Amino acid sequence: MFISSIDQNLAFKNSSEKDVHLNAEASGLYQFDITFKDPKGPPVSENYFKLLGKEFINYSGVMGGVYNSRNTFISGLLLIEHEHFGSEAPLLIKNHAFASKRKWTGMMTSNKNRQGGNSERKYSYPGKIHLIYSSEDGKDLKIDFRTIGFGDGYLGSQMLLLNLDDFESIEFDIDIKKPNNINKNFVLIPKNNFPDILDNDDRISYVWIHPNGSIIGFQKNITLENFSNPDKGIYSLHIKFLNHFITKTVNIQPNISP
Repeated sequence: MFISSIDQNLAFKNSSEKDVHLNAEASGLYQFDITFKDPKGPPVSENYFKLLGKEFINYSGVMGGVYNSRNTFISGLLLIEHEHFGSEAPLLIKNHAFASKRKWTGMMTSNKNRQGGNSERKYSYPGKIHLIYSSEDGKDLKIDFRTIGFGDGYLGSQMLLLNLDDFESIEFDIDIKKPNNINKNFVLIPKNNFPDILDNDDRISYVWIHPNGSIIGFQKNITLENFSNPDKGIYSLHIKFLNHFITKTVNIQPNISP
């Protein structure tokens, strides 16, 4: 039987599952690849994921693991937020795993139909959640969505297994508006491919840079009034979100009458 771990720092080969559990001192997400060799037939292979670590036992909150199909090491930050509960602090991914209290998990209820005969039973608030991943090196910013129920077990915990290959990339760009069709006025507006999630997120910061290199604003949208020939050129927008940094540019070269 062959068993290995997804964690690059913790690989176990040619040992039993029992041995792996005893030797896996670092908590995290593990992938077990098991092969049964039958001398009278072809081998049978299977694999599964498992969270190991005492912090995942009797935990009331959201917990889970993060992986990809390439089994590369994954670190960074993860936002997990409910549609009805607003912004919450990001989670740190450690050894491909995470665990955190959320506003919408571990909730008490007086509804006897949800107590299962135990008034101390907790639950999660059903609904839609979005998940945003930001890699530690700042190169990947991705989003995915889930629909959750009342949670699992006595504590109403939410368990998630996330494949980053299923996430969609978040993309930013810049729109140019001409209010009232006045050529000498322009408005520069950041845009993204998930506006219902990101447009009103006050954790996203913006810095606008003039073609001459000077900072001209920190607000989301910026208005260029009385635009003149010296203002022509490439405008830069520096965006910071989580530990992710994005720079977008736009070249404004309108015909300006004297």
